[in-house]
Amino acid sequence: MAISLSLSVQVTAVRGARMIDVERGEYVNNAVVLIEHGKITQAGGGLAIPAGANVIALNGATLMPGLIDVHTHLLSREQKVGSQNQSYILELTTKVQ
Repeated sequence: MAISLSLSVQVTAVRGARMIDVERGEYVNNAVVLIEHGKITQAGGGLAIPAGANVIALNGATLMPGLIDVHTHLLSREQKVGSQNQSYILELTTKVQ
């Protein structure tokens, strides 16, 4: 009896217009970030995207892989009621600049 096991790894590729390279202190154009098992495995300009990868195209966006903005002002405005706060947060976190 032959047993066939498929151990394919699902790769997610995030594409953006540019990426911040904090080691070199500059932008990288045609940014691609590859993610496997929930962890960044590669990041750079023009990386090859593996066949079958789930591609997330963030056209015009600047990617910041691994960086966390710990200084935010998400709720610094006057307290708003209910969905107004949610709309404000959504606008801040999804706006492409």
